[in-house]
Amino acid sequence: MILFMLPEAERELAEAIDHYNNEQHGLGRDFLSEMEVLLSLIAEGPLHFAKLRRSRARAAFGKKFPYQIVFALLPDHVRVLAVAHQHRRPNYWRGRI
Repeated sequence: MILFMLPEAERELAEAIDHYNNEQHGLGRDFLSEMEVLLSLIAEGPLHFAKLRRSRARAAFGKKFPYQIVFALLPDHVRVLAVAHQHRRPNYWRGRI
């Protein structure tokens, strides 16, 4: 399935990479690697991920980092709505669907 990232999600990804790079050298690269794996898994099988409560969106959760990739499955592509921290500002992305 084709993935399309909203500009807001791309910005969130870049900001998180910068944050982790400021924490420790190479940590941003590790974060990006984990997010790339999740994006690949989403593209291969978006229906394998559970829907979020009270939403049409689904989420793929990171293991090492407390981030989730929130996405919507559309007829011809997957729209990545957010690269969101799991414990901050819940559901802020809901208006992006």
